[in-house]
Amino acid sequence: MQDVQIRHALRRDVPEIQAIYNESVLNTTSSYDDFVRPDSERYAWFDDHAAAGFPMYVAVIGGRVAGWSALSRFRPRSAYRFTGEDSIYVHAHHRGRGIGRTLLDAVVRDARDVLHMRTVLAVIGDAENSASIGVHAAAGFERVALLRQVGFKFGRWLDQVWMQRML
Repeated sequence: MQDVQIRHALRRDVPEIQAIYNESVLNTTSSYDDFVRPDSERYAWFDDHAAAGFPMYVAVIGGRVAGWSALSRFRPRSAYRFTGEDSIYVHAHHRGRGIGRTLLDAVVRDARDVLHMRTVLAVIGDAENSASIGVHAAAGFERVALLRQVGFKFGRWLDQVWMQRML
């Protein structure tokens, strides 16, 4: 893997984080969004995560954000407080180089060691996304559910895979 620095995301990273997300929205089925979102929404997301103490990481190559990961609250009800949901997005030019796995490992470590969570879920937007399924499986996640035809994007119905790692 090219010289990659993994660090906590900073507020100044938001435009690059959002650009990576928006590229994925436009060109992949990783997100069920159908349109790009403004940076203002990502700033609000960032501020909410920071205030709640949820980890956000970036992978930096040559001074540019090449990918990001975050741990989010799974559901707002208090009984879910020990369950997190991960997000990982890697810039199109850097996919397939192990960056996603490194970013995933960082948020899982924080879920266990900092937030003392019991489990982390991955909600993979397309059952045909073998890269994301493979990264999660290699990190110890197990497939626990297949939700059939819950999304519609690019003219086709999408099945969603849920994976879980007990901590």
